[in-house]
Amino acid sequence: MNKKNLELVIELRRIKEKKIAEEANGILNRLNVKKEEIKLLLNKKEWLLEELRKIQINSLDIPKITCICQNISRINQEISELQNQMAQMHSEYKKKISELLEERKKRKIIEKLRERILSEQRYNLEKQEQRFLDEISNNRFFYKNM
Repeated sequence: MNKKNLELVIELRRIKEKKIAEEANGILNRLNVKKEEIKLLLNKKEWLLEELRKIQINSLDIPKITCICQNISRINQEISELQNQMAQMHSEYKKKISELLEERKKRKIIEKLRERILSEQRYNLEKQEQRFLDEISNNRFFYKNM
């Protein structure tokens, strides 16, 4: 592999790395949205529980109590569903992060390979240049001593 090919591969790895990082950030943003939804539902549940306490203290309006209890039950179910979604999204996020780390490792390996090839090329070029200079000096010495 030559230097140009390795640079193209490295650039492709960087693009893939960036894409995976963006996907991971998208998942993280969706997780934060779900957290906010849960907070809102918990606040609504607290408000409903407070209303339920007030109704129980002031009057025994059974239909209203039943309605509030059903709302609280529905909110609990929504919170449970959101928590399940968050758990699934969290596992997706972990998967994306591990993919990202794997891509970074691959890119770094290729970068090291490129550096090794470049150092070998430099070494070979210096060696060739030294041979050329040695040949010139040998020729000068030979012609000078003839």
